[in-house]
Amino acid sequence: MHVLVQLRNFTTDLETVMEAIGSFFKIEKDPFYIKGQQAATQSERAKADRKIAKMALELKKEGVAIDIIAKTTKLPIEEIESL
Repeated sequence: MHVLVQLRNFTTDLETVMEAIGSFFKIEKDPFYIKGQQAATQSERAKADRKIAKMALELKKEGVAIDIIAKTTKLPIEEIESL
């Protein structure tokens, strides 16, 4: 459908139709929407994990005890030791 809309230049018609069916169609149930949300969540989680690992590395460089870093960052001791 998206391809047809773009090929036939029906974007304004599509917007009108989508507004009309908005009360019946729930975007949260659309498989493509769900897949996009899951990908975004995974990306955000990976970004947060990298920040935590970077913070743990900085704490380790400053001489903070590994057990304190593990308690603070919730990272396993083995992972902190490997940084």
